[in-house]
Amino acid sequence: MNRVRIVNLRNEKADFKCDRSTPLGNFNFINKGNNRDAVCNAYHRNFYDNLNPDNSPEGFLEYLDKILQEATKRPITIGCWCYPKRCHCDTIKSWLDTELFS
Repeated sequence: MNRVRIVNLRNEKADFKCDRSTPLGNFNFINKGNNRDAVCNAYHRNFYDNLNPDNSPEGFLEYLDKILQEATKRPITIGCWCYPKRCHCDTIKSWLDTELFS
């Protein structure tokens, strides 16, 4: 069962925003030095580092736990502005899926 679905915030309301206005937002920017893959790869590394409470930015673990707890009760959507292009939400969804189904 698919408990977590990613949506584009331009087209659909999400249960949980994961854009830069939230603790889970990707603060790496696409520019001349960083393409989408580089930015998403950097987020992936930072995300797993941030799971350590000693490295975690303020609100990161609490917001992630709130999403996880809700996903244990019902299917949820997480949203960003770049999806369906490769997106940092792919990392968040993958982690949530692992936590929910392992």
